[in-house]
Amino acid sequence: MAGMVAALAMALAAMVAAATRGLGLYTPLYLVTAVVEPGPLGVAQREAAEGWRFYLEIGPAAAGMAVNLGIGAGFGALFALAARGLRLRGPAAVAAGAAYGLAVAAFMGLVALPGAAGETAGGQVIADAPLLLGWPAFWAGHLLYGLILGILASRGAERSPTPRNSPSATL
Repeated sequence: MAGMVAALAMALAAMVAAATRGLGLYTPLYLVTAVVEPGPLGVAQREAAEGWRFYLEIGPAAAGMAVNLGIGAGFGALFALAARGLRLRGPAAVAAGAAYGLAVAAFMGLVALPGAAGETAGGQVIADAPLLLGWPAFWAGHLLYGLILGILASRGAERSPTPRNSPSATL
């Protein structure tokens, strides 16, 4: 669940960044759906170029958000497992989350998206997604994602009961 919350915040930040760059507000969602259907992205870009930044095609936007939340949940689950295994707490969990968010950005922007570009309907648009949104916004969105993961992991660790068979439970 933490990964989905963090992914939602990242998506909203990307949407604001896209709108401030003169792209359509929903462009980040259409970038996700461009993997299978680049049409809505192209329409949104043309509409934004003509001054309308709020072009909304609900089906592709909802699909883009759903995929974004799913990917966020997957990466979030990996972080949660690592945080629990490493027993990260407090500021260490938040710092680890921030670093993790930046590592996810590096992986997605430099490996996964360029690698997927040749295999998807969106082609080069997929590889260029960070450039389209702006690399600073791409990094900042992923940093926000990681910070939220770290904060939620830290709070979750505070609420976790001590297992009965742990050494501290016998003290």
